[in-house]
Amino acid sequence: MIDEEDDICLIHHNPEKLVCKYRPKIEFLVMNHLIKPGYFKRQEKEDLVQEVSTGLLDNLKNILKSYNGRSMFQPFFVQVIKNKCFEVRRNSYTRETVETVGKNPDNPGYRKVKIFRKKHASVELRKNTVSGKQSGFEHTDIPVIIKSEIEFLEFLLRHFQDRWVRMTICLKILTAYSVNLEELKQYCKECTTKAYEKLLDFSNCPDKHTKEQCYQSLTDFFNLCDGRNNNKEAIRKEIIDFLKEIIYHLNSPPENGNYNQKNILELFSWYFGEKNNSKTE
Repeated sequence: MIDEEDDICLIHHNPEKLVCKYRPKIEFLVMNHLIKPGYFKRQEKEDLVQEVSTGLLDNLKNILKSYNGRSMFQPFFVQVIKNKCFEVRRNSYTRETVETVGKNPDNPGYRKVKIFRKKHASVELRKNTVSGKQSGFEHTDIPVIIKSEIEFLEFLLRHFQDRWVRMTICLKILTAYSVNLEELKQYCKECTTKAYEKLLDFSNCPDKHTKEQCYQSLTDFFNLCDGRNNNKEAIRKEIIDFLKEIIYHLNSPPENGNYNQKNILELFSWYFGEKNNSKTE
């Protein structure tokens, strides 16, 4: 006689109880496959667990058909839960292979990497407004759209960890946000105190500087850190090349893209503002 708590009995007679029984495993797999890799935020965990659980119940007939009745049920059902997590990710992201420039001096040139692009509304950010090529945006949707764009940018930046510390300093200066000593030391711990203080003083008066002065100040700082003698055109080109890569990934698909070299800085301005607000809360 099969025990009422047996998984096979539950899937036939009380699937809701079966899903409830496996809830700890669902939570674990959601964390490992959807949240920790950065596809979703931790505060979305309950919604994701509910989505996976509902998907399991809705797909019960197919689950029963695919189970052969001979092998152990638990490993089989855990794999089903994993597949459901991957399905949730596929519903929110598309997977593509792109070429990127390798920064390793021992292996220079282009290399192919697989990235996930979020399926998101194509919008354009400005200081106080959002406009979309797709119609139907309500005024009340603007904060939600901005939040979505910032979250996608944050996810995208995970693929640029090798350059992000340096680019954070550059983009904060260009978007009139103050840099801090920890950020400067994270880039270069061996720089002189005078070099740190010079850039900190510069960033504390952002409204008084032109873009050319920003490029020159960044050039002076990085030359001291890196022991080089570059002119400001070098840092300008480096920033433009970085932003082009970001724009390429944001404008998905390209024909519906709204980001360009002008308004991409507005998105970073929103991004840094969001970061500052989260620190003060």
